[in-house]
Amino acid sequence: MNSSQYLTDQCNQIAAGIEKRFAERLHEREQRLAAASASGPFAAASREQAMARVAHLTVQEGRNLEATSGNYDIDQINFLSRGLKAARAVCRISNAGTSWGTGFLIAPGLLITNHHVLPDAESAAVCDAEFNCEFDADDQPLVRKAYRLDPAQVFITSGVEALDFTIVALEDPNRSSAQHGWLPLDPRENKIVEGEPAVSIQHPGQEDKKICLFDSTLVYKFLDANQPYLHYTTDTDKGSSGSPVFNRNWQVIALHHGSFDASQTDPATGKASRQTVNEGIRISRLLAGLRTGSGVQAADPQMLGAVTQLLQSPTTLGNSRPQGPALLSTQSNQRPTMAASRTSLAPEGSATRIKTPPLSHYADRTGYRPDFLGGEKLAVPLPQLSAALQDDVAPLLHSRSSTVLDYNHYSVVMCASRRIAYFSSANLDGATNPTNFNRKLRLQFESARDTLDLERAADQWYYDPRMAKDYQPSPQLFDDAVTRFDFGHITRRMDVVWGVDDDEKLLGSDDSFHMTNCSPQVSSYNQHGDWGSLEDAIALFARGDKSKRLAPRKINIFSGPVLHPSDLEILGVQVPSSFWKVVSFESNGQLQALAFLTTQQELVEAEGKKLESARDLVQRAFDNEWLTTVKALSRLTSLDFGVLLQADMFARNGGQRERISQRLFDQVLGRL
Repeated sequence: MNSSQYLTDQCNQIAAGIEKRFAERLHEREQRLAAASASGPFAAASREQAMARVAHLTVQEGRNLEATSGNYDIDQINFLSRGLKAARAVCRISNAGTSWGTGFLIAPGLLITNHHVLPDAESAAVCDAEFNCEFDADDQPLVRKAYRLDPAQVFITSGVEALDFTIVALEDPNRSSAQHGWLPLDPRENKIVEGEPAVSIQHPGQEDKKICLFDSTLVYKFLDANQPYLHYTTDTDKGSSGSPVFNRNWQVIALHHGSFDASQTDPATGKASRQTVNEGIRISRLLAGLRTGSGVQAADPQMLGAVTQLLQSPTTLGNSRPQGPALLSTQSNQRPTMAASRTSLAPEGSATRIKTPPLSHYADRTGYRPDFLGGEKLAVPLPQLSAALQDDVAPLLHSRSSTVLDYNHYSVVMCASRRIAYFSSANLDGATNPTNFNRKLRLQFESARDTLDLERAADQWYYDPRMAKDYQPSPQLFDDAVTRFDFGHITRRMDVVWGVDDDEKLLGSDDSFHMTNCSPQVSSYNQHGDWGSLEDAIALFARGDKSKRLAPRKINIFSGPVLHPSDLEILGVQVPSSFWKVVSFESNGQLQALAFLTTQQELVEAEGKKLESARDLVQRAFDNEWLTTVKALSRLTSLDFGVLLQADMFARNGGQRERISQRLFDQVLGRL
């Protein structure tokens, strides 16, 4: 059981470690802070770190590097409301009225604090999590709410010498989450740079809830893999252990765990003073330890995996800002504990049409071929993700060396937080690509005739067993009793239906029906809109036209959604409002490329209003469909299209973006 003397001893041990680390980095820290003071935090950071930091910002927060350079002290007014939302999830850990520290909810029914606050299940079993220990705007105390901790359900910990955290369940997760929300833990790094504010909400001593906001700055970020720490000037006190530390956008950057008072002398005046140095465990490093299990103890290894899965579920993460009870309304009435996986929350209906093939099915997949057009001169590698996007790539279950899912004639890279492809890259051989191929045939996995009638066989989709289902699109969006969203192919089915025989074509058709190649698309956009017209025009271009003496050709097709921060959230999922394609091919011995952008934004907004989940948007991301430049798409998607930037025939001709129309298809593709 915990005790006052135990806490004191642990805090003293932590303070000694902080003092040692603080002294060791004196020169480097002063250099970084001087640079941040002179030119601003973003300008002083390395270009890579600054760009990665900016990638965390939403459009409304100012998602461009120039606007946030320098000591920028203006912020959106919702900074205040988000702060209040964050505060609701912070609580005091107490036993019989005695405060042991601070904690906060990180998912429905899950709380985190320091190991030295709750070192074992026995200590947790006698403690309460006390919320609303604070005053309202009229200085009146709120009604306090206490919840017993439930270590029998979940208790995971990492010692003081490792990551100094404990995760424990609450006895009443539905009520606590509905009342107080939670603070998502974003696994990506670079959510803050030196010189930026580091804000803390805490219960110092045995006092009510406090915020440290006005003189709170990150002074040092350890980059060493074995040093999971941040140092900041935020004021803390005994009882602050286990409190969340935020960046200025209310993303949790650290779990506070200790401090010490450092002596310093002003070189100009010789005057001595003391500075409180605080240290927190970086959230990105904490989650990495939780994923690998390094230095982490759990009574049941399955508990460790289930908690990790819940914390990284898109439902839990949201936009990585404080989450409130509104998000729970999109889930089922199931108890939202660590045992409830994301897919178990899906309603019946479309979900029953999704099956999982055996892993052995994928043994011979080669995927997209960069050399498909012929020769090194015409080679087109897969698009490259920026460093910020790489932090959010969905991992494969059985490979640490690759994040690419290979299928027959195409490959996919998935975004973890959005559960959708960053891009899908396909090869299309127009010479062996038929004008039609029965989409109801299923010769892979299992026979459609054995499981479904032919009318429903076309709607059979598959989870890819090489990737956790939590990283693949949520089936709840496609329930035709609720929404008008189709299972929209990102790489078109017919674009991978080609080859020397029907078996190869069937394999391409089957492989195209993977959830990793799927995006919610409003029916009218998917089946009859400009997206479909564009795909038809590209396929016709590849197959050629004998009457016009146009020979078939090989082409590469990169496709994907624009993952815009302002995309509307429907049923807990941000639905892409726009999609893009980049087509590359050979013409007169030279590599050529064309880029296209189309939108379903008005249709998505109409669907959101029907479900009463639409919100006012600050601005429309796109209002039309365009033939555009590869460079413009690169800026929009943060993807590097490599050689296609120079191969862009539209950019070389000095073209401004132009509305997509049948005339444009005929003019641009028909003349090649």
